[in-house]
Amino acid sequence: MAGFDVIAGADSEPKYMATFAHNFEDKRSYQIDLSSKSSDELMKKLSITEGSLDLLVGGPPCQGFSKNVPRKYRYLTDENNLLTKAFLNYCESIRPRMVLMENVAEMESGFERAYSDEIINRLNGLGYTVTEAALNAADYGVPQRRRRAFFLANRDGLRFEIPKPTHRPPSDQFDLLRATHVSVWEAIGDLPSLDHGEMPERSEYACEPHSDYQRLMRNGSKAVANHVARRLRPTQYARLAALGPGQGLKDLPPELRVKSGYSGAYGRLTKDMVAPTITRWVFHPGSGRWGHPVDIRTLSIREIARIQGFPDSFEFVGTFTDQAGQLGNAAPPLLIECIAESMVAQLVTRRSHTWEAITGLRRKPQSSPGLMSRWLAIARRAAEAQAPCQCGRGGGMTKRQRECLDFILLFWERHRYGPSYQEIADALGMSQRSTAYRMVKLLCERGFLVKSPGHARSIRCGSPICTCPGELLEASGRWPEEETAL
Repeated sequence: MAGFDVIAGADSEPKYMATFAHNFEDKRSYQIDLSSKSSDELMKKLSITEGSLDLLVGGPPCQGFSKNVPRKYRYLTDENNLLTKAFLNYCESIRPRMVLMENVAEMESGFERAYSDEIINRLNGLGYTVTEAALNAADYGVPQRRRRAFFLANRDGLRFEIPKPTHRPPSDQFDLLRATHVSVWEAIGDLPSLDHGEMPERSEYACEPHSDYQRLMRNGSKAVANHVARRLRPTQYARLAALGPGQGLKDLPPELRVKSGYSGAYGRLTKDMVAPTITRWVFHPGSGRWGHPVDIRTLSIREIARIQGFPDSFEFVGTFTDQAGQLGNAAPPLLIECIAESMVAQLVTRRSHTWEAITGLRRKPQSSPGLMSRWLAIARRAAEAQAPCQCGRGGGMTKRQRECLDFILLFWERHRYGPSYQEIADALGMSQRSTAYRMVKLLCERGFLVKSPGHARSIRCGSPICTCPGELLEASGRWPEEETAL
């Protein structure tokens, strides 16, 4: 997604990690409580070092802030709220180049901004520039009114701009450049009809896709899994059957009414509406407007996934209730993708400008997903760098070390002298000059750079991994012993 290579996922909930492992078979999954595990332990398992990860994404549990929890039961020291601090502790230890954190919109202003301010202050103290915003997923092509708070941060000193909305309400007749919000039927209208309690293992599509959103969700799939409808109790079924599309609790006949409930309880969707916020209680008709707009039943797991923006190729495991909980607690992938692509594009543009200013070489940044700039290969660890080099002498070079050496070489080719440590730090997004100094020192110790009395040598071969036999470059002038320049 957005050119990212996901290397691992971690959560304390085993059912959630079972779904992650099912969909990311070649990635590492860890069912652990991050609040009780040392970050060093996870970093060791993932073979990452401080500063080597490009992006860390987290969504600490939000029930302590959620408006679905009665106000009298929300309190500052809720253990779910404290997990936000655990995520920040991992940011401090791992020090990724970028951080993306998601939570319910109420976090922004809840408890007089106690947690929002702590997030921003902690990240600022670590050298990050932070942008915060509350976004509605419907404005970014998700068929659901879902407001979430986001914290975007980076160590390059760039204040991220929030991506502009791609969709608008149908009532906005003057903005013709954006598409209208995606409706319920545009999202699920090509999925086959079901009876309540019908649970086929796989289902063929009912028709050809009739919206761009359906084509996007299919992405070449010929059939779908998880298109199963929960069996309702007789009274629950009778209540839904007594209502038409768009009706709800207040429209029930006297003999079927309940004493109290949510305003949207037992509500049925209409085809042209944008769905309300999906919650982990989406499996129960009395907890919200989850009634299908045509069939007498609640939404299927696949229909809920469509409304959340999960592609049909993404499958969920566990019981119906387990899967509903996973979907209710998830962040919409399409919204996350939009934010991540914006972060990438802004940093690549910034890096390109920095590169041109330092080297005098004009570089055209690549912004297509999967074709990120070599200077910002987002979340892509150099796993291939662990292989032996062609000459047998340079194996194990990390992506970051290779970027540093490439910059030194290209700088030399342009100027015929080496860059200063500060120039290296600026070009590679390092927060301190001393970081560049330590990396150059390590490259010297490993033989990738050679320090000699009269000149500096940088040796490079044709291997994309190694920098050993082949081209020999010499720069005039002495190699400095202090942290000034190469």
